Amino acid sequence: MTRRLIPELQPRLAALYQHALEQGRAMDCHGDSEPLHKYRVALRKLRCLLKLYRPYLPEQPVQSLLVSTGQQARISNRMRDLDVFAESLGPEHPLAAQVQRWRQQSFTELYLALGQLKRERALCQTCLSLPWGKGKGAFDAITDKVEHKLTRKAQKDLHKARESGATEDWHRLRLRIKAQRYLKEVCLPHKPWTREKALQDALGEFNDSCSQIGFLESRLDEVGADTRPLMESLLRETRERQARQVAELNQQNWHSEQN
Repeated sequence: MTRRLIPELQPRLAALYQHALEQGRAMDCHGDSEPLHKYRVALRKLRCLLKLYRPYLPEQPVQSLLVSTGQQARISNRMRDLDVFAESLGPEHPLAAQVQRWRQQSFTELYLALGQLKRERALCQTCLSLPWGKGKGAFDAITDKVEHKLTRKAQKDLHKARESGATEDWHRLRLRIKAQRYLKEVCLPHKPWTREKALQDALGEFNDSCSQIGFLESRLDEVGADTRPLMESLLRETRERQARQVAELNQQNWHSEQN
């Protein structure tokens, strides 16, 4: 029997959102940072799949979900950057105490923002629970089309990143590879995604450096005279690490590793 697209895809989307809500309720400033990470990943997967399958889905619920989940995802950006920052420094670093204070402040802001988005969460749950119809296409055939299109785009992005070496092109490739992995995890579980994971990890470390540079630059004028030299030193170190990461990305044999 042919599996129809919407009856196969919609429950997967709903499960991702439910997982995000569960992880959101488990977040704790003084506890494990993993719930925040899982909250963000679940929302990213949901948004990624909505965009990949958008031509085959009813526009109104998709658009509503993309707008609402975008709001719910963005409010956690600063908290995530600080978690990565704190982990990279370690508890003994001279800036660790300052980063922890920033982290507590950001968590308070995140907690308040989550409360203000209660209506958005209800909207998403309603959109995902109401029937979208059966759809006109077969799940397997459409998913194959989506995968092939995504692979072609990833190859073009890889070529452009290798040619230009520009930060934004490497970021675009990172997002494309991440989309390949998410598609396989959720809709093509019989296909391996370890290669996508390895490539995503390498590009993720580069992205972490970029985020840390942006964060340090934004906070330089907020710290006192005793802290600023430490921030400037760390900024130089991070820029040097970023340069090494770009060189390593350019040296990797991407074509032999990509599916």
